[in-house]
Amino acid sequence: MLAFPKRFLAVDGARIAHYNQGQGNGPCLLLLHGFPTSSFLWRDVITALRRRYHIIAPDLLGLGDSSGPLDRDHSLRGQAELVEGLLRLYKVDDVLVVGHDIGGGVAQLLATGLSRRVRGLALVSSVAYDNWPVDIVRLLQRLAAWRPVWHASVRAGMTRTLGFADSGFRRGVKLAANLDDQAIEEYLRPHRLSVSSRDHLRRLLLSLDSRETAAMAHKLRRMDMPAMVLWGSDDAFLPIRWARRLSADIPGAVLRVLGGCGHFVPEERAGELAGHLERFARQVFERTPTRRDADRPRFGAA
Repeated sequence: MLAFPKRFLAVDGARIAHYNQGQGNGPCLLLLHGFPTSSFLWRDVITALRRRYHIIAPDLLGLGDSSGPLDRDHSLRGQAELVEGLLRLYKVDDVLVVGHDIGGGVAQLLATGLSRRVRGLALVSSVAYDNWPVDIVRLLQRLAAWRPVWHASVRAGMTRTLGFADSGFRRGVKLAANLDDQAIEEYLRPHRLSVSSRDHLRRLLLSLDSRETAAMAHKLRRMDMPAMVLWGSDDAFLPIRWARRLSADIPGAVLRVLGGCGHFVPEERAGELAGHLERFARQVFERTPTRRDADRPRFGAA
């Protein structure tokens, strides 16, 4: 479905699937997907921006094609540590981190102290505070509590019906036509084909805990970097009031509301989202000198 393939790198004992596209010596955008998607969520955004930026978009452990030991930490912090390791391997010093849904929680961890590489933060319909897990995810967590029930549920198609295709993906877009069956199948593919992938998804579900983001609330208020909050006006999972709270709490944060758009913003409004990110990235990388060599081709260079 894509003109560019996923790559795989060993990071701290895990095998991280990711897209690595664009200008390898240019400003870097780190795109973090949420639940229950994968880096495939960003495909159209990557296509729009890869001629100008270096773009890295990993699959979080438990979603997509990343893999590793089952006892690996699947929490937001564990995911953030793997992402930081991936940036280290690519020798990225300066990055604008963009996070959707639980990827936004990972992005907050990176931006509030876990990583020294972050120069700007963009949150797209993001988890925050205690606004998650949402009801449908709590139901899936109950199924995941006992492994035999979890695997039987997946084999019977219950997770697809209850948590993914119908109550998840379909409810997460304003217009059903904005998310086609082929895209949904790509998100479901790893869990449908692999027992190991289902076990990792189970571990991820059992690790999702809003205490991680609630504990960061005071750090958001002390942030000193450019920040932008982007939200679908018709988000059925995380209502717009959370966007207003985030933009009020983060000093200087800009709020962008996409009218007639649901939760899966990169699926419904990739072009508009890419435009907002490009303009924001100009601010981020022109505001803060990077730590790389001064003679490196700078933003906008041929």
